Amino acid sequence: MMSGIRKPGKSTSRNWWGYLVAIGSVILATWLKYLAQPAIIPADVPILYILAIVPTAIFFGSGPSILACILSLLAYDFFFIPPLYAFISFEDIRNAPVIVIFLLVGVSLSYLASNLRQKNIEAVREVAARKQAEAELEEHRHNLEGLVKQRTTELEKVNLDLEQEITERRQLQSQLEEMATHDHLTGLPNRILLLDRFQLAAALAHRNKARLAVMLLDLDKFKSINDTLGHDIGDRVLKATGARLIEVTRASDTLARIGGDEFILVMQEANQRADATAIAQKLLDSFIEPFSIDSHQLHLSTSIGIAIYPDDAKDIETLIKKSDAAMYYSKDRGRNQFKFFGDGDVAFAE
Repeated sequence: MMSGIRKPGKSTSRNWWGYLVAIGSVILATWLKYLAQPAIIPADVPILYILAIVPTAIFFGSGPSILACILSLLAYDFFFIPPLYAFISFEDIRNAPVIVIFLLVGVSLSYLASNLRQKNIEAVREVAARKQAEAELEEHRHNLEGLVKQRTTELEKVNLDLEQEITERRQLQSQLEEMATHDHLTGLPNRILLLDRFQLAAALAHRNKARLAVMLLDLDKFKSINDTLGHDIGDRVLKATGARLIEVTRASDTLARIGGDEFILVMQEANQRADATAIAQKLLDSFIEPFSIDSHQLHLSTSIGIAIYPDDAKDIETLIKKSDAAMYYSKDRGRNQFKFFGDGDVAFAE
């Protein structure tokens, strides 16, 4: 149409070979543009168009075909219409069906290739997103494990501190109870604990219809030790006295220091006078051996007054007063002995 009538024979064969090369070139260009990884050949480089132009230049010559190819490339850029018709000679109107077929095939290939590439891109993005999510999840898991370990360590430390604080508080409470109920010098029960122990012992004695003996001990001439040797020696004598007295008392009895050089013994099951007499004699005998304090050998003795529950009284205060009166009676009778309330002319003012 544009250049006259085509010559038969070799020219026709040349055109068919041109068609095949053109189709292969477009398929290769389409694959490279839509499916090849950018690392191989970037999708928009001009070489893809050159692959489509070369067959046209070889098999159809230059001139209008090249111009049509360039125009078709522009359409390819904007409308994704492949430049297949540029490979067809415009000299014969009979090539129109072939041009239409090539156009349809090119459009279909472009659409399929574009769709496949889009899916490939989406798949790659999805894989990358999953990997990133997995990496973030692993990082979060690692951070969470670290945080759990840190919290566990902190809780363990808090538990240790709490246990230590509880132990210290228990020790402090025990010390406070010890101070509140025991004599700070000898470690023996004080008057508060003595009253509590007496109430228990009295209740038991009342239920069993038994007797208790309340013995008050006072060291003889202890004041002279403080005056001549000092209060430090006197305190050490009191501690040694408490240790000796506790050795000769029974575990069921209560020995207490109520102040100064005075000690109280609450003896259970003193049903017979002889029971209290035996214990009182042991208390006196514990002073036979002298006390060795530093370089001093101190010979001491004690005077003891005894009151009986419930015969003499039923409350501890009255029993202490009556045993105190009996103790002074024994001192007046020469010291280093024991007396029961009611012996001789022991007096007690009600």
